[in-house]
Formats: sequence, C-alpha cells, structure tokens
Amino acid sequence: NYEDEERRIKVQVEAIQEEIGLIKKDISLIKKQTDKVQEQVDEVSEVIKKKEAEMNISQGGGQLGQPGVDQGEKRGYGAMSTSNEGVEYKEGQLYIKALLDAESRCEYKGDPKVSRFLPMKVYTIENDAVRIPGFEHIAKHEHVIMKKRGTSGFKVLGRKSFVQVVRHFRKLREDFIETFTKIPQPGLNQSQYAILVGHSGIGKSLAFSQEYQVQAFKKKENLAFYSVPEGMVYLYYHKDGGYICQKANVTSEIFWTSKTWQDFDGVNAHLVIDPRRGKGPGAFQHYMVKAFVVYLTSPNSELKKFEDEIRDLPYEETCVNRCDIEEIRV
Repeated sequence: NYEDEERRIKVQVEAIQEEIGLIKKDISLIKKQTDKVQEQVDEVSEVIKKKEAEMNISQGGGQLGQPGVDQGEKRGYGAMSTSNEGVEYKEGQLYIKALLDAESRCEYKGDPKVSRFLPMKVYTIENDAVRIPGFEHIAKHEHVIMKKRGTSGFKVLGRKSFVQVVRHFRKLREDFIETFTKIPQPGLNQSQYAILVGHSGIGKSLAFSQEYQVQAFKKKENLAFYSVPEGMVYLYYHKDGGYICQKANVTSEIFWTSKTWQDFDGVNAHLVIDPRRGKGPGAFQHYMVKAFVVYLTSPNSELKKFEDEIRDLPYEETCVNRCDIEEIRV
C-alpha cells in the first residue's frame, strides 16, 4: 500500500544519505593525505632551491644575503663554515675507546633495598684529554672539580631509570628495523622516533646519551650524535673491526642531503639529537633521515618543535622523573 511504499522509499533515501556521508569522509581523508604529501613536496622543493642557491654562490654565480655576512650566523648557528662535508675526527676514536673502557669497569652504587631507583651505574673516564662530543666544556669543568676533591676523572652517572629506558629504546629500534624490512617506509607500523622527556638537570642530555651510545658501541653499531647547541653532528662508522669517526657542521637542513650524511644513513644506524633551547631539533628534517632517532628533551617548546617536525608519524615518548633523595646521595 501507499504507506509501505513511502516507508520503503524513506529507508532507501536514508541509506543513500549515509553512503554519501561515508563517501564525503573518504574524500576528506584523501584530501588531508594529499595536503600532507604536498607539504612534503613543497619542503623538498624549498631545500632543493636553497641547495642550488648555495651551489651558485660557491661557483661565484650569485649572492645569498649581503657580502661579508656569514649565512650560518644569520640562521642562528653562530659564525661557522657553511660546508656540510664531514672531516676526520681522530678524537672520536679516543672517546669511544675511553667510554667502552670506563663502562667495562663500572661500579653499581647504592642499596636497592633503600630505593627502587638504585643501584646507580657509575663509570669514570679517567683521562682528562678525552673530549666528550657535545659536552667538551662540561667535561673539562668536571675534571677540575674532581681534582679539587682529591679524586680524578669524569663520572657518568647511569641512573637505573636511564639503563632501563636505553633497553626499552633498543627494543623499539629492533622492532622498527624488523618492520622496515617488511614495509620499506620508516615509521609506518613501528615508531622510528623515541623521545626521552625530563626536566633540566636530571642528566638526560649527558648521562643518558653516554649510556645509550656506549651500548651501541658495544654492539659495533653506526651512530650519529647531533649536538644542536654546537651545530655539529658526530658520525661513528664501524668498519673493519674499528670505528671511523667524522664530524660535520650542520648549518642548515641541506646537510641531510649531503653525501656525508647519505653515505652514513640507514635503518640500522642511530641518530641521537640533543636539542637547543628555543631551537628544538635545529635543522633536523625527518623525511630525509632513515636512521632510528632518539630525541632528548625537556617538556617545553623543544618537545613541541620536534612533534611539529615529525607531524602525525608515530613516536614513543618516555618520561623520567627528577632524582630522588637516595640517588642524590649516591
């Protein structure tokens, strides 16, 4: 009858409207994905333009800024060479050897019955001639203080929480590498980015980075340490039973397109980033890096800038608290 036919038509109209709604959602999703791809294309195009401009300058074919003004300084990295080429860093081999030797003689201090944050893993770099990449001035100051106290050496305080987080990050890296071998797109199913978050003064930049690096060196893995405050990246390649060490200025995002980085980069490599207040991850460009990335940050704009850089890509964030009273006593 007429009423049944009207109900049937109404149901069909509702079904069609629902189908149209789903199609609109799909179109919206596709548009968002297209916009993201376009953003990345635009960024790559911008990088290419800048590289072409710098190449033009090096050949005397044009000017980027006013004569006599260092472009690295204008970008906020201080006066430095604009070359992205790596140079031999012999001190790096001495550093790796000293760090491995110190870790092999580490002491575990503090009673775990007193605090769940103990024991603390403490190891000492005795030789004051050893440079700590990214922390050279801090290390020199520490050596002076230790001598005044009647002892010697630069002590790395491997907090129990740091040791645990290093193990966790290494497991994430293993999962990332395994996933990458199946689906060759970094960060698609497993996170390529591990973020350590903690307030200033807990040792995340210095102590944690040393613990993370020494474990990589023990496994003879390739590792890069990007010191944003210095505008410098330190590269450690393992080859023929030993390490080849280089360092390079990172004056702009163009560095990640350089032969120095491209020869080093790969899913089996590590990239540890120590950010700079107000500048976050510096010139880091996520879409130009294949390595597993560890980012050490305070819960402030440094973290926000990194999250903005990697956008909607998955990442693992781990927070570490300030030292408790028993850790401070140790």
